[in-house]
Amino acid sequence: MEIKTILVTGASGFLGSYIVEALLAQGHKVIALSRKQNTNSRVNLLNIQADLNDPSSFESQLPTVNYIIHAAGKVSYDPKQSEELYRVNQKATSHLINFALDRSIEKFIYISSASTLRRSSKEDMISENVQGSPIFYSNYSRSKYLGEMEVRRGEAEGLSVSILNPSLIIGYGDWNKGSCNIFKKAAFGMKYYPSGNVGLVMVDDIVKVCLKIINKELVSNENILLNSETWSYKNLFENLCLNFSSQLPSIQIGKRMSYIASFLDYLKSTVDGSERLISKETIKQISQKIKYQSTYSNELIQFELKKILPELSVLCNRYKLILESKNH
Repeated sequence: MEIKTILVTGASGFLGSYIVEALLAQGHKVIALSRKQNTNSRVNLLNIQADLNDPSSFESQLPTVNYIIHAAGKVSYDPKQSEELYRVNQKATSHLINFALDRSIEKFIYISSASTLRRSSKEDMISENVQGSPIFYSNYSRSKYLGEMEVRRGEAEGLSVSILNPSLIIGYGDWNKGSCNIFKKAAFGMKYYPSGNVGLVMVDDIVKVCLKIINKELVSNENILLNSETWSYKNLFENLCLNFSSQLPSIQIGKRMSYIASFLDYLKSTVDGSERLISKETIKQISQKIKYQSTYSNELIQFELKKILPELSVLCNRYKLILESKNH
């Protein structure tokens, strides 16, 4: 196996940290770029603290790089965060593409979102092959799509690229943040559940696809949709609560209840300046019944994505250790 020097953005984040560990395990040299200082000291690991929107903060620090895995990004459904979403997900990607072109990078891997693949011809379908104009139900999905357009610009200028479009990524991490927070909520019981459904994929599978691209076992410049299974929120919440032996959700959140909750959340945000958690965008996300079709991508990656149910049990057992440590 050829050893590469690989720049990973968002290296201290949930997905980025998994990617870094997997690359180091294979003997690659990793440059871990994060906005926050990273004190993780390892052989073949170079930590760099930088802001992607300030190219001068990282360009001069970087040695020769073969590959870039751009895993940095911002997720928010708060209207007040829209400007920051475009700054992080679009503009920062543009700066990184310019850097990749200037350095003649061998491959640029962009971690996008399944939500960018919705098209006007079938609004309830997310697939890599559906035709039509892009449909966006949030500033997040629009900003990630515009990030993809920056990657395609780089491709048009000669850069070799891959774009991964995962659904909701499940794994073990800081359960106070992101998708991991759903485990914390379930651990303390859930009363309500949304009416919609959600696509799920394990973090290990995203990493596996990245490794296949790095090791040239997967060569494609097309969007790769990564979705293992589609679950109703009710089914997901119930399974998590059963694993934690906590209160099961029993009340479906209807439209009226959603908008009352959104208004109360707006008032709270206005008073204390906190980020909106239940915006109109959030309500749209959790109330839709979406279908995922990833037959082409599944054939392309040439391995079966992990089944969700057995993985949830393993993850809940790991998260239980957090509760046990706090009780001692």
